[in-house]
Formats: sequence, structure tokens, C-alpha cells
Amino acid sequence: MKRIFQLFVFTMMFALSVPMAFAYTEKSEVQEGADITTVKAFALAAPEYTPLDGAPSYQDLIRIQNTTEGVTKRKIVTYDYISEELFHQMGEDIRQIDRRLSKQIFRKKVENFADAYVVLTVVNGRRKFGTAFYFDVFKSGTNELLYAYMIMADKNDPDDEKNYKMMTDKFYKNFEWAAEKQQKEKEKALREAQRKAEREAEKAKK
Repeated sequence: MKRIFQLFVFTMMFALSVPMAFAYTEKSEVQEGADITTVKAFALAAPEYTPLDGAPSYQDLIRIQNTTEGVTKRKIVTYDYISEELFHQMGEDIRQIDRRLSKQIFRKKVENFADAYVVLTVVNGRRKFGTAFYFDVFKSGTNELLYAYMIMADKNDPDDEKNYKMMTDKFYKNFEWAAEKQQKEKEKALREAQRKAEREAEKAKK
């Protein structure tokens, strides 16, 4: 609850500082020292979401998250799939138990399904500011935060499946761009290191 309140306050303050000419506001960050190029598969955690009247349901949001064809190169392992597999292994359905315990089990077992997992938190500021989606990508096993992305709609944009799908697709696309950028930076650094080693080898021959 504390985390949700902090996000709510941040979103409200951020909304007030953004020029209204922009329909959507985005912010992304690769955490210092994190290598997101190694992420090959995303496991989707249960989203933090309380739907308001007229907005997509909780299950609608999960389905939207799962629909990634043509958007990301990463394999998507859905929350329902993980829940079913854990039910067969443990005899307990994490979708039906206390949320805190469910999160603990998910984080402990998720490394068996994917090398990273995504937690979506939705902050709905209807009538005050636009709905904001916060996507946090964690490394499975260590729960280390690798990448964070926020997108906030204009307060006049509808809370419907089309808008939610657009914001979700934006996350996947931005992660791909960030991973590609980091990969190019790694390759550039490797080439520079190789050239430096070659120059030093030439000097050693003289």
C-alpha cells in the first residue's frame, strides 16, 4: 500500500509539471550496472490494479499484458501459466491465496520460468490527471530491479482496452529499444578494447 501511495503522489506531481500539449508522457531508466540484453523471457507477475467503473477489468488487464505478438522479441510467460504449473507442483493456487504470500511464492519460484519478471502497477487518476502505468522489470532469483518504465495518459484519454493496450505495447517497445541500444554500446566497447589491445601488442613488438 505504501508503494502505491508513493506512486500516486509522484504521478500527481509529475502530471502538474508536464505541458498539456503532450497526450502521453513517458520515462524509462535502465538501472546502473544492469544488463538487460541477457533478458530472453519475461514472466508476468500479477498486476497491482484496482479497476474503476467503466475501466477494463482485472482479467482484461492480464489479457492485454499477454497480447504481445509482433511487439517484443522476448518470450512471454503468463501469470496464469505460472499459477497452473505451481498448482500442479504445490497443490496451491497462488491466484486464490493471500496476496502477500502469493507474491513471495511467485518471486521464489519465478526463476524456473523466466530470467526476468515484470510487475505492472496502475495508478488511475480519473478527473485529476491521466492514468499511469508503471512497469518494473526484475531479475529472477535475485529480485534486482533492472529496468523501470512509466507512461501516463492525458486526463481526457479514456480508460478503455484500446488505450491500455497502447500503453502496454509502449513498454514492450521501449524495452526492446533500450536493450538494442545497450547491445550496441557493449559491442562498441568491445571493439574499442580490441583495438586498444592490438595497439599495445604492436608497441610491445617494437
